[in-house]
Amino acid sequence: MKPQIVAKNNLAISYTRFSSAAQAAGDSERRQTEAAQAYCLKHGLVLTDKYRLQDSGKSAYKGIHRSATSALGQLEKQVAEGKIPAGTVLIVESLDRLSRQDIVKAQLLMLNLIDKGIEIVALADNERLYNYDTVTKNPTDLIMSIVILSRAHDESEKKSYRTKANWLQKRKLATQGKFIKTTLPGWLVYKEDKYELIHEKVKIIQRIFALYLRGYGVITISKILSKENAPPVAKSQRGKRLLWNPNYVTRLLRNKMVIGYYTKTSPEVPDFFPAVVSVADFYAVQAKLKERIHFKGQRNNNPFVFSHLLKCSLCGEAITRNTMSPKYCYLRCYGSVIGNCKAINISCPETEKALLEVIKTEDPSATASNDTHSSSINKEISTLKGKLSEVEKKIDQSAKLFLETPSETGSKIMQELEASRRVISKDLEHKLGIKHSHDNRPDWKQVKATLEAEIATKWLNPEIPESIQRKYGQYPVVTLYESVPKTNGEVEFIPIKEETKENNVIALRENLREYIDRININIQTMQADILFKNGRTVAVLFKKSKTRPRRYFYKTADTDWIEINAS
Repeated sequence: MKPQIVAKNNLAISYTRFSSAAQAAGDSERRQTEAAQAYCLKHGLVLTDKYRLQDSGKSAYKGIHRSATSALGQLEKQVAEGKIPAGTVLIVESLDRLSRQDIVKAQLLMLNLIDKGIEIVALADNERLYNYDTVTKNPTDLIMSIVILSRAHDESEKKSYRTKANWLQKRKLATQGKFIKTTLPGWLVYKEDKYELIHEKVKIIQRIFALYLRGYGVITISKILSKENAPPVAKSQRGKRLLWNPNYVTRLLRNKMVIGYYTKTSPEVPDFFPAVVSVADFYAVQAKLKERIHFKGQRNNNPFVFSHLLKCSLCGEAITRNTMSPKYCYLRCYGSVIGNCKAINISCPETEKALLEVIKTEDPSATASNDTHSSSINKEISTLKGKLSEVEKKIDQSAKLFLETPSETGSKIMQELEASRRVISKDLEHKLGIKHSHDNRPDWKQVKATLEAEIATKWLNPEIPESIQRKYGQYPVVTLYESVPKTNGEVEFIPIKEETKENNVIALRENLREYIDRININIQTMQADILFKNGRTVAVLFKKSKTRPRRYFYKTADTDWIEINAS
């Protein structure tokens, strides 16, 4: 005979849980929900939306479903605080939905709820009811609950052991370079026990890396790909329409599978999949990703060359470019905007041109300090590689022992070794990123040529008659001039017009960041300090005339006052 409900109220709580995405896509949620509703209808219980509790994709074996942010964890808290009245019925499909932890933890969870007056109904167990009266008067019910909970824990433990063994076997085969069946990234498919590239998607990945290295951010890249209707690289799941978004672009840029790593095991296995981008480009991108953390906000399509490089000497805040009108723009400290700095404005065109002119005369590419830094980085990389190799050997040895004789101590040792491996790998990746970024930065001669082109196209060239330049236009239209000598000894300038190239500014800005750490500006004293990454600092002083029209000048330690013509 089925036990009768002796509830003091007609309030019901349904609790559904499933631990994997596959169960979410399947019938688990619908089955548990409908069964709870049918039970409430049958017994005249009220089930409100507030008390339809669910933990999706949370394992009951590890107790994640009982955390403070989980539905069951919140329920436990409310029951302990007396916010759930005694006699309330908690409906579950089976006791293993409540817990798959070891028998002590699982039994305590159940008894604590019952002790507070909560009545638990297990639908799959012939609607068996567990409450204070049934458990104390009929100990068989308690024994049955122990058997069910213990069996659930044993099943999960065996599944965990098999999964771990399968993981170790896959890692072993992957380390040996053998073919394994695994979830492939979107640009790979299986073909006759081999991994074959989808070339259409490979081209998109290579373009994403190229755009990022040219200075485009993930938001802009995702917009470009969406506008062009580029097919998504990821594989569609459950018929969902995939769209380009900045988060996915970032994950793709960080994914070591693009350089051939198998990342599903620990440690990761290199040279396993076909690489789609070069190692140098990958680590150059990692260095830029780390750098961009300090430069939040828009960085692309900004015509200001020194965006995110200028800092206020007084308060340390960023100095930004502000446009009041098409004819006038100025530099302003963000600290003064929020009221934390007394810095005034300084003219942007004159400051920008003077800084570019000074930087053009420098050669920060090869110095003794750089050579020393490069040697130090190489030494650190070699040391880290040695440490990583040693830890990986220990992990392999421990894994073999663990498979032969599983134990809690062995599991802890494995966890400690894995933690150590992760720390070393992260440090090594950071050092490699610095090295690749340094080794693959553009040649300073090319950067200098770009600088000169920027100065020539953005401002009037004093060597070329102003009437000619005014006639054929200025920045942002790139106008090049070819000088042709005349028979009388004079020089004639023939303009060659090209299309607008905003990408030139973006590329120049990114290239300058490879050589310049930052530029500190003291707006009150009108002085700028250019801090190059090779350790050299160049001070630039500015002054302006008191008469109108204003005339601007600059000088360094190696030059006298030079007038700035930034018309």
